[in-house]
Amino acid sequence: MLHSGCACPGNNSTRTDKGYEVQSFTNRTYQAFEGIPFAKPPLGPLRFQAPEAPDNWNKTLETTELKHCCYSVARDFGRENEDCLYLNVFTPILDREINASKLPVVFWIYGGGFINGCADWWPQYWMDEDIVVVIPNYRVGPFGFLGILIASILTYENVHLFGGDNDRITIAGQSAGGSSVGWQLLSDKSQSLFRAAIIESGSPLNTWAYQNDLYGYAI
Repeated sequence: MLHSGCACPGNNSTRTDKGYEVQSFTNRTYQAFEGIPFAKPPLGPLRFQAPEAPDNWNKTLETTELKHCCYSVARDFGRENEDCLYLNVFTPILDREINASKLPVVFWIYGGGFINGCADWWPQYWMDEDIVVVIPNYRVGPFGFLGILIASILTYENVHLFGGDNDRITIAGQSAGGSSVGWQLLSDKSQSLFRAAIIESGSPLNTWAYQNDLYGYAI
């Protein structure tokens, strides 16, 4: 098991996350930290609201499994849960001095037409390279269109603790994730959080990527 000290946004105390080792496509060892909270559970009065920063914790947090995915529209499966705002971090360098080398970061947004998808995607091919990969869950369908900015902020402020360089973050996504990357390029609030973007098979210009009647669409 591996540990990474990780300071929560807006807090001075330190949290510790415990992950585990995985093999890449070419059998290179890297570290996985699954299920790190990036927001408070969006339950009760927080349902349908913008995500709020997570509460801090002062003991080692087991981050060895992504237990929940956000509710999908088109299919049902056992891991669906409203308490789903967690992200996964994959890094190759925690076996070295944490400040000795900072690596470029890929912040990946999965596709699914804004109605399906989960962060349970494994970057075995990417981890053959010297990069850090961050993959967040986000709410889809009527539970919320994307509210992903807080995950971007958490990544920017904390990825150095996993060996990543927050001056070299690339946001990337496929299909709905690609159009979401495009929206981040257009948003003034996101401009300081990344240096590059990769858009795959999706664009904010797609008719399905924009809704001018969110309440009607959700109903």
